[in-house]
Amino acid sequence: MKFDLHFHTTFSDGHKTPEEAVQIAKKNGLGFIACTDHDIINTRIPELARMYGIETLEGVELSSADYGNKNKAAHLTCYARKFQGRILSVLDNIQEAKTSKVLQQIEKLQKGGFLIEEEAFLEYWTKLGSNIANLNNGNIKEYLFKNPLNEAIAREKIGETYEQATFVRQALSRTGDFAHIGSVDNLPEYEPSVEICGELAKENDAVLSIAHPNYSFKSIEEFQNLVPSYVERGVNALEIHYSTPPDWIQTILETRNRFNLLLTFGSDCHFNPKRDGKHGTLGELNSHMDPTFIENEFRKFREAL
Repeated sequence: MKFDLHFHTTFSDGHKTPEEAVQIAKKNGLGFIACTDHDIINTRIPELARMYGIETLEGVELSSADYGNKNKAAHLTCYARKFQGRILSVLDNIQEAKTSKVLQQIEKLQKGGFLIEEEAFLEYWTKLGSNIANLNNGNIKEYLFKNPLNEAIAREKIGETYEQATFVRQALSRTGDFAHIGSVDNLPEYEPSVEICGELAKENDAVLSIAHPNYSFKSIEEFQNLVPSYVERGVNALEIHYSTPPDWIQTILETRNRFNLLLTFGSDCHFNPKRDGKHGTLGELNSHMDPTFIENEFRKFREAL
Protein backbone atom coordinates (compact mmCIF):
# COMPACT_ATOMS: atom_id res chain seq x y z
CA MET A 1 0.00 0.00 0.00
CA LYS A 2 1.26 3.47 -0.89
CA PHE A 3 1.12 5.88 2.04
CA ASP A 4 2.45 9.14 3.45
CA LEU A 5 2.69 10.00 7.15
CA HIS A 6 4.01 13.55 6.88
CA PHE A 7 2.54 16.35 4.78
CA HIS A 8 1.02 19.81 5.19
CA THR A 9 -1.96 21.76 3.85
CA THR A 10 -3.16 25.36 4.04
CA PHE A 11 -4.20 24.61 7.64
CA SER A 12 -0.53 25.42 8.33
CA ASP A 13 2.20 26.19 5.78
CA GLY A 14 1.20 23.94 2.89
CA HIS A 15 0.14 25.27 -0.50
CA LYS A 16 -2.88 23.04 -1.13
CA THR A 17 -6.21 22.94 0.66
CA PRO A 18 -7.26 19.72 2.41
CA GLU A 19 -9.62 19.02 -0.49
CA GLU A 20 -6.85 19.44 -3.06
CA ALA A 21 -4.41 17.37 -0.99
CA VAL A 22 -6.78 14.40 -0.75
CA GLN A 23 -7.53 14.59 -4.46
CA ILE A 24 -3.79 14.46 -5.17
CA ALA A 25 -3.43 11.53 -2.77
CA LYS A 26 -6.12 9.66 -4.68
CA LYS A 27 -4.55 10.54 -8.03
CA ASN A 28 -1.15 9.33 -6.78
CA GLY A 29 -2.63 6.01 -5.70
CA LEU A 30 -2.17 6.41 -1.95
CA GLY A 31 -4.16 4.07 0.25
CA PHE A 32 -3.29 5.66 3.61
CA ILE A 33 -2.47 9.23 4.63
CA ALA A 34 -1.82 11.11 7.85
CA CYS A 35 -1.71 14.89 7.63
CA THR A 36 0.71 16.56 10.04
CA ASP A 37 -0.06 20.25 9.84
CA HIS A 38 1.95 22.37 12.24
CA ASP A 39 0.34 22.76 15.67
CA ILE A 40 -3.21 22.08 14.50
CA ILE A 41 -5.16 18.86 14.10
CA ASN A 42 -6.53 18.84 10.57
CA THR A 43 -9.83 17.07 11.15
CA ARG A 44 -10.94 17.85 7.60
CA ILE A 45 -8.44 15.43 6.06
CA PRO A 46 -9.91 12.27 7.67
CA GLU A 47 -13.41 13.28 6.58
CA LEU A 48 -12.31 13.79 2.98
CA ALA A 49 -10.01 10.76 2.89
CA ARG A 50 -12.84 8.44 3.85
CA MET A 51 -14.98 9.93 1.09
CA TYR A 52 -12.26 8.97 -1.39
CA GLY A 53 -11.74 5.50 0.07
CA ILE A 54 -8.38 6.35 1.64
CA GLU A 55 -7.52 5.07 5.11
CA THR A 56 -6.35 7.66 7.59
CA LEU A 57 -5.89 8.80 11.17
CA GLU A 58 -5.23 12.11 12.88
CA GLY A 59 -1.78 13.67 12.98
CA VAL A 60 -0.03 16.86 13.99
CA GLU A 61 3.53 18.20 13.85
CA LEU A 62 4.21 19.68 17.26
CA SER A 63 6.51 22.68 17.55
CA SER A 64 8.24 21.53 20.69
CA ALA A 65 11.34 22.79 22.48
CA ASP A 66 14.08 21.01 24.36
CA TYR A 67 14.40 23.58 27.14
CA GLY A 68 17.19 21.66 28.82
CA ASN A 69 19.30 21.95 25.69
CA LYS A 70 19.53 25.68 24.88
CA ASN A 71 15.85 25.79 23.87
CA LYS A 72 16.59 23.59 20.87
CA ALA A 73 13.64 23.36 18.49
CA ALA A 74 12.20 19.86 18.32
CA HIS A 75 9.65 19.03 15.64
CA LEU A 76 7.71 15.94 16.69
CA THR A 77 5.03 14.30 14.57
CA CYS A 78 2.25 12.78 16.66
CA TYR A 79 -0.39 10.29 15.48
CA ALA A 80 -3.58 9.02 17.10
CA ARG A 81 -6.92 7.58 16.12
CA LYS A 82 -8.64 10.58 17.70
CA PHE A 83 -6.95 13.31 19.71
CA GLN A 84 -8.75 14.54 22.79
CA GLY A 85 -8.16 16.18 26.14
CA ARG A 86 -5.29 18.45 27.08
CA ILE A 87 -3.55 18.46 23.70
CA LEU A 88 -6.37 20.54 22.21
CA SER A 89 -5.84 23.46 24.60
CA VAL A 90 -2.05 23.19 24.24
CA LEU A 91 -2.40 23.57 20.47
CA ASP A 92 -4.75 26.54 20.87
CA ASN A 93 -2.16 28.25 23.07
CA ILE A 94 0.60 27.61 20.54
CA GLN A 95 -1.40 29.16 17.71
CA GLU A 96 -2.28 32.23 19.75
CA ALA A 97 1.36 32.79 20.67
CA LYS A 98 2.57 32.13 17.11
CA THR A 99 0.23 34.79 15.74
CA SER A 100 1.56 37.34 18.21
CA LYS A 101 5.14 36.32 17.41
CA VAL A 102 4.74 36.63 13.64
CA LEU A 103 3.19 40.09 13.88
CA GLN A 104 5.99 41.26 16.16
CA GLN A 105 8.56 39.85 13.74
CA ILE A 106 7.01 41.72 10.83
CA GLU A 107 7.15 44.95 12.82
CA LYS A 108 10.80 44.32 13.68
CA LEU A 109 11.74 43.53 10.08
CA GLN A 110 9.96 46.66 8.92
CA LYS A 111 11.79 48.84 11.43
CA GLY A 112 15.02 47.23 10.28
CA GLY A 113 14.48 48.42 6.73
CA PHE A 114 12.77 45.45 5.08
CA LEU A 115 9.86 46.16 2.76
CA ILE A 116 7.00 44.33 4.46
CA GLU A 117 3.58 45.48 5.69
CA GLU A 118 1.43 43.54 8.15
CA GLU A 119 -1.84 44.16 6.31
CA ALA A 120 -0.47 43.11 2.92
CA PHE A 121 1.22 40.05 4.47
CA LEU A 122 -2.01 38.83 6.06
CA GLU A 123 -4.02 39.59 2.92
CA TYR A 124 -1.60 37.57 0.79
CA TRP A 125 -1.92 34.44 2.91
CA THR A 126 -5.67 34.88 3.36
CA LYS A 127 -6.16 34.89 -0.42
CA LEU A 128 -4.16 31.67 -0.65
CA GLY A 129 -6.53 30.07 1.86
CA SER A 130 -3.95 29.75 4.61
CA ASN A 131 -4.85 29.59 8.27
CA ILE A 132 -3.86 33.04 9.53
CA ALA A 133 -3.70 31.73 13.10
CA ASN A 134 -0.95 29.30 12.13
CA LEU A 135 1.58 31.29 10.12
CA ASN A 136 5.27 30.82 10.90
CA ASN A 137 8.81 31.78 9.93
CA GLY A 138 8.47 29.96 6.64
CA ASN A 139 5.52 32.14 5.68
CA ILE A 140 7.48 35.27 6.59
CA LYS A 141 10.45 34.20 4.48
CA GLU A 142 8.35 33.23 1.48
CA TYR A 143 6.44 36.49 1.46
CA LEU A 144 9.49 38.63 2.24
CA PHE A 145 11.49 37.41 -0.74
CA LYS A 146 8.69 37.86 -3.22
CA ASN A 147 10.14 41.36 -3.32
CA PRO A 148 13.69 41.12 -4.76
CA LEU A 149 14.67 44.32 -2.95
CA ASN A 150 14.42 42.41 0.34
CA GLU A 151 17.02 39.98 -0.99
CA ALA A 152 19.48 42.83 -1.35
CA ILE A 153 18.65 44.13 2.12
CA ALA A 154 19.19 40.71 3.68
CA ARG A 155 22.48 40.27 1.86
CA GLU A 156 23.68 43.65 3.10
CA LYS A 157 22.78 42.87 6.71
CA ILE A 158 24.13 39.31 6.84
CA GLY A 159 27.07 39.54 4.50
CA GLU A 160 28.87 36.79 2.63
CA THR A 161 27.28 33.99 4.66
CA TYR A 162 23.79 35.01 3.50
CA GLU A 163 21.69 32.44 1.68
CA GLN A 164 17.96 32.79 1.16
CA ALA A 165 17.55 29.08 1.92
CA THR A 166 18.99 29.55 5.42
CA PHE A 167 17.42 32.93 6.22
CA VAL A 168 14.93 31.37 8.64
CA ARG A 169 17.69 29.70 10.63
CA GLN A 170 20.04 32.68 10.43
CA ALA A 171 17.71 35.61 11.06
CA LEU A 172 14.24 34.51 12.14
CA SER A 173 15.11 31.88 14.73
CA ARG A 174 16.04 32.77 18.29
CA THR A 175 19.27 30.80 18.10
CA GLY A 176 20.40 32.19 14.73
CA ASP A 177 23.65 34.09 14.33
CA PHE A 178 21.64 37.08 13.09
CA ALA A 179 18.61 36.67 15.35
CA HIS A 180 18.61 40.41 16.01
CA ILE A 181 17.31 40.94 12.47
CA GLY A 182 13.95 39.24 12.73
CA SER A 183 13.58 37.14 15.87
CA VAL A 184 11.63 38.12 18.97
CA ASP A 185 12.35 36.79 22.44
CA ASN A 186 9.91 38.66 24.65
CA LEU A 187 7.22 35.99 24.43
CA PRO A 188 6.57 33.44 27.17
CA GLU A 189 7.71 29.89 26.50
CA TYR A 190 4.73 28.79 24.44
CA GLU A 191 6.20 25.74 22.74
CA PRO A 192 5.50 22.60 24.78
CA SER A 193 8.56 20.87 26.14
CA VAL A 194 9.54 17.43 24.91
CA GLU A 195 8.33 16.14 28.29
CA ILE A 196 4.87 17.68 27.80
CA CYS A 197 4.66 16.27 24.27
CA GLY A 198 5.47 12.85 25.65
CA GLU A 199 2.69 13.19 28.21
CA LEU A 200 0.19 14.34 25.56
CA ALA A 201 1.10 11.39 23.36
CA LYS A 202 0.66 8.94 26.23
CA GLU A 203 -2.73 10.45 27.11
CA ASN A 204 -3.88 9.76 23.54
CA ASP A 205 -2.23 6.33 23.08
CA ALA A 206 -0.29 8.03 20.30
CA VAL A 207 2.89 7.52 18.33
CA LEU A 208 5.37 10.37 18.87
CA SER A 209 8.11 10.54 16.25
CA ILE A 210 11.15 12.78 15.77
CA ALA A 211 10.53 14.44 12.41
CA HIS A 212 13.28 14.58 9.76
CA PRO A 213 16.23 13.91 12.14
CA ASN A 214 18.74 14.73 9.39
CA TYR A 215 17.41 18.31 9.43
CA SER A 216 16.42 18.59 13.09
CA PHE A 217 19.92 17.85 14.38
CA LYS A 218 23.19 19.51 13.41
CA SER A 219 25.00 16.21 13.09
CA ILE A 220 24.69 12.47 13.59
CA GLU A 221 26.76 12.88 16.75
CA GLU A 222 24.29 15.39 18.21
CA PHE A 223 21.40 13.08 17.30
CA GLN A 224 23.06 10.11 19.00
CA ASN A 225 23.79 12.15 22.11
CA LEU A 226 20.28 13.57 22.49
CA VAL A 227 18.01 10.72 21.41
CA PRO A 228 18.25 8.78 24.70
CA SER A 229 16.78 11.74 26.59
CA TYR A 230 14.00 12.08 24.00
CA VAL A 231 13.08 8.43 24.43
CA GLU A 232 13.06 8.83 28.22
CA ARG A 233 10.55 11.65 27.79
CA GLY A 234 8.10 9.76 25.62
CA VAL A 235 9.34 9.68 22.03
CA ASN A 236 8.61 6.21 20.66
CA ALA A 237 9.38 6.55 16.94
CA LEU A 238 11.85 8.01 14.45
CA GLU A 239 11.09 9.32 10.98
CA ILE A 240 12.94 8.34 7.84
CA HIS A 241 12.29 11.34 5.65
CA TYR A 242 12.13 10.95 1.88
CA SER A 243 15.52 12.70 1.60
CA THR A 244 17.34 11.03 4.51
CA PRO A 245 20.81 10.01 3.22
CA PRO A 246 22.24 6.50 3.72
CA ASP A 247 24.54 7.38 6.65
CA TRP A 248 21.62 8.87 8.54
CA ILE A 249 19.39 5.92 7.66
CA GLN A 250 21.95 3.54 9.15
CA THR A 251 22.13 5.63 12.33
CA ILE A 252 18.34 5.83 12.62
CA LEU A 253 17.97 2.08 12.17
CA GLU A 254 20.67 1.36 14.75
CA THR A 255 18.97 3.74 17.18
CA ARG A 256 15.58 2.18 16.50
CA ASN A 257 16.96 -1.24 17.32
CA ARG A 258 18.71 0.03 20.44
CA PHE A 259 15.55 1.54 21.93
CA ASN A 260 12.91 -0.67 20.27
CA LEU A 261 11.25 2.25 18.49
CA LEU A 262 8.75 2.44 15.66
CA LEU A 263 9.60 4.00 12.31
CA THR A 264 7.55 6.56 10.42
CA PHE A 265 7.98 7.52 6.77
CA GLY A 266 6.92 10.67 4.99
CA SER A 267 7.55 13.17 2.24
CA ASP A 268 7.04 16.34 4.30
CA CYS A 269 5.17 17.52 1.23
CA HIS A 270 4.13 21.18 1.34
CA PHE A 271 2.92 21.21 -2.28
CA ASN A 272 5.48 23.91 -3.00
CA PRO A 273 5.34 25.42 -6.50
CA LYS A 274 9.09 24.83 -6.80
CA ARG A 275 10.69 21.57 -5.71
CA ASP A 276 13.38 21.76 -3.05
CA GLY A 277 15.51 19.19 -1.29
CA LYS A 278 13.60 19.22 1.98
CA HIS A 279 10.07 18.62 0.73
CA GLY A 280 8.99 15.79 -1.52
CA THR A 281 5.83 15.12 -3.48
CA LEU A 282 2.88 13.48 -1.77
CA GLY A 283 3.57 9.79 -1.34
CA GLU A 284 7.30 10.10 -2.11
CA LEU A 285 9.24 7.88 0.28
CA ASN A 286 12.95 7.26 0.66
CA SER A 287 14.48 5.72 -2.47
CA HIS A 288 17.37 4.21 -0.48
CA MET A 289 14.98 1.97 1.46
CA ASP A 290 13.70 -1.45 0.43
CA PRO A 291 9.94 -1.11 -0.28
CA THR A 292 9.22 -4.40 1.48
CA PHE A 293 11.02 -3.18 4.60
CA ILE A 294 9.01 0.05 4.54
CA GLU A 295 5.77 -1.89 4.17
CA ASN A 296 6.61 -4.12 7.15
CA GLU A 297 7.49 -1.13 9.33
CA PHE A 298 4.33 0.66 8.26
CA ARG A 299 2.33 -2.38 9.36
CA LYS A 300 3.95 -2.16 12.82
CA PHE A 301 3.05 1.54 12.97
CA ARG A 302 -0.59 0.79 12.22
CA GLU A 303 -0.72 -2.04 14.73
CA ALA A 304 0.58 0.32 17.43
CA LEU A 305 -2.48 2.50 16.92
